[in-house]
Amino acid sequence: MNKWYILLVVGVASFLTIMDFGLFGVALPQLSKDFDLDPNVTLWITIAVFLGQAGPILVLGWISDNLGRGRIFLYGVLLTTLSLIFCAISANFIQIILGRLVGALGYACIMANDNSLLSSAFSKKEMGIAQGINNAALGVGIGSGALLGGWLVDTINSTDLTWLDWRAFFWIRIIPWIILIILSLKLFEKKHITRKLTWKEQGFERKFTPKISTAFGNYEAPKLSQVDYLGAFTIFLGMTALLLSIQSFTFVDLTLLGLSAIAGIISGCFLLFTIFVFIERKVRYPVVNIALFKIKNFTAGLVGMSSVQIIHGGWSATLYGILIFPFHIIRVIVSPISGYLTMRQGPNISSFLGLLAMIIGLLLAIFYTPDTGIPFVLGTMILAGAGMSLFLPANNTAIMSDIPKKYLSSASGFLAAARGVGISIGSAIAVAVVTINESSLQSFDIAIIALASISSAGLLAIIWRSKLWFSK
Repeated sequence: MNKWYILLVVGVASFLTIMDFGLFGVALPQLSKDFDLDPNVTLWITIAVFLGQAGPILVLGWISDNLGRGRIFLYGVLLTTLSLIFCAISANFIQIILGRLVGALGYACIMANDNSLLSSAFSKKEMGIAQGINNAALGVGIGSGALLGGWLVDTINSTDLTWLDWRAFFWIRIIPWIILIILSLKLFEKKHITRKLTWKEQGFERKFTPKISTAFGNYEAPKLSQVDYLGAFTIFLGMTALLLSIQSFTFVDLTLLGLSAIAGIISGCFLLFTIFVFIERKVRYPVVNIALFKIKNFTAGLVGMSSVQIIHGGWSATLYGILIFPFHIIRVIVSPISGYLTMRQGPNISSFLGLLAMIIGLLLAIFYTPDTGIPFVLGTMILAGAGMSLFLPANNTAIMSDIPKKYLSSASGFLAAARGVGISIGSAIAVAVVTINESSLQSFDIAIIALASISSAGLLAIIWRSKLWFSK
């Protein structure tokens, strides 16, 4: 299959998926008004997506590696389209949340396979270019989502048309997703079984060993009785508990009772992860191959991804709307450049300088005052956005470059999980600091310093892996 066609499909999916987050970042106040609900309640429109993705994404990575990445990717596109239709015809807010959970499962299917599809199609040397173009699509998507959301809010409030209401946030995106379904059909692998013949010494009786043969690899497939159901269930609960504990800071009162509840969820989360590691070491076909964490590029890359997304999540919780647009739109220019530099010199310099620039741009926001001019604000956001654009293609390439082919979707699932955890932690820190501190300016500075300090772990992770350059 043509690698550029795969990049086109993955890029369109990235654009449409990330558009959702940009759109609802602007649209939530309108939904609170339309449904006459507290903003903390309507926030569940986005929380439901984070929670719905977190539980199944690692399991879906394993399923994709065994049943076909294009197949699960297509299922994700179908589920997302159906969820938009369901939300558009919903009669109440509860139905919207149910529809969003279905959409979250669709997003998880897509994100467990986007990077694995690119890694399968492009060589190690070309991966930087593919990642650069795909990240440019992500930047345009989230920026376009914010603009589309703002335009719809203004249009809904300025028209007397009864049919134009909150449903427009969903139905206006259905046709692009239907187009993506058509594009994705070509990725659907026709799974077939090849048979490896062995002979017994007496009687020449044939013994068959089934293998899965797909466009992305040929390897032994587990029987249904060998599937790690207990591990899959445990990691599903563990990832859901992890995201729920982090997101709790955005909607739970930070009283003694509230903090005790959060601490209980976190404790349960760590217990589940401990049980999961024990299970995975004992089974023949683990949901997660623990040995992947011995690959420095993979482990350090996940730490770096979470670090940069902590900044992203925390900043987006504080600065939103049109101001966040230049932060993302700069990716159209810088991400392809990062991809080219990664192809030429490896991922480490680009990822280190990118994360450093993002942290510096974040720290410069401390100097914001009510009298600060727009040029300074835009300058700091463009610096941070350029840093993120330089970091992401290089870091994604580093994560995926050393992964064995049969584990690519598992690695892609971890990459998406690290992204979600980082954004959630950043948002939780920003909201918690603002809630605890009564002075908005002082709390803003504290949040910035906290985010920058935590994110510096990404710089240390890049230094740790820096000796592992892949050849030009």
